[in-house]
Amino acid sequence: MARRVPLSLAVSMLPVAMVLFMAGPAHATAPKPHQSSFRFTGRVDCGSFDDRFTDRYSIEGRTFFEHSGKAIRMIDHVRHTSTDRNSVTGLVVHQHDRYNIVADLQTGILRISGGLFRINRAGQGMVIHDVGRVIMDKNGNLILTAGRHDVIGKSSKVFCSALD
Repeated sequence: MARRVPLSLAVSMLPVAMVLFMAGPAHATAPKPHQSSFRFTGRVDCGSFDDRFTDRYSIEGRTFFEHSGKAIRMIDHVRHTSTDRNSVTGLVVHQHDRYNIVADLQTGILRISGGLFRINRAGQGMVIHDVGRVIMDKNGNLILTAGRHDVIGKSSKVFCSALD
């Protein structure tokens, strides 16, 4: 199973969000708050072991409307934590991430900034460090990356290195 990446999650949620918020009433020009949280588990095949992970997301944001009431932009503040465990040795590492996603609902462009993936390992310091800016088109294609990106654009196997 492929490892989840917040960017792909954001891209997959964008069409749903666009449908939900594009149909706002004509007089609704004030920003509308929204929030959600969810949790899921999975695994990454690392060859000699599995990375068994549990991810937790908490999202708070606002949807912005033009004068006609049409939703034009969403800004989400994402908190993500993950616990990853080596299935053979039992080694556990934790992730604590915070980033923002700005979605242009007219073009589908996503702008993501902040600490997307940060994993520390005792005695080694930061073993995965993915921070900065990412801009994606409506199809999830990378338009721009700025900063350090140990995960973005790479396979899920990058998480195996944190547990090896």
